[in-house]
Amino acid sequence: MVRLKKHGATNITSPWTVRATACSQPNHVILHLVNYDREESQNKKLRGSELERPKPVDNILVDFHLTRSAKVESVLLHTPDGKTTAKLSFQQSSNDRVRFRIPSMLVYAVIKISTSQQ
Repeated sequence: MVRLKKHGATNITSPWTVRATACSQPNHVILHLVNYDREESQNKKLRGSELERPKPVDNILVDFHLTRSAKVESVLLHTPDGKTTAKLSFQQSSNDRVRFRIPSMLVYAVIKISTSQQ
């Protein structure tokens, strides 16, 4: 991990149960986070969605490496399980890095990083 950070890779500080993927499109990046942590029940009578009891994850820190130099205009958080859309505060330390914090997520979150080319 230290070598990846040293070479400029994206770093997401969260429990190991959170998985991330990202795709780049003109003028924005979509970051998709999925939390696989569940409270497992010993109740053998539960079926289907009753078995899914996700544990929330709080305070996820993202240090994102942009693929090309750009000015970040906004960072929007969408959490469908909570029906939330929020504008996140962010810090852009250089033209290819942006840092922000996701306050909380349950099962998944979609983050849209909007940019303008410089």
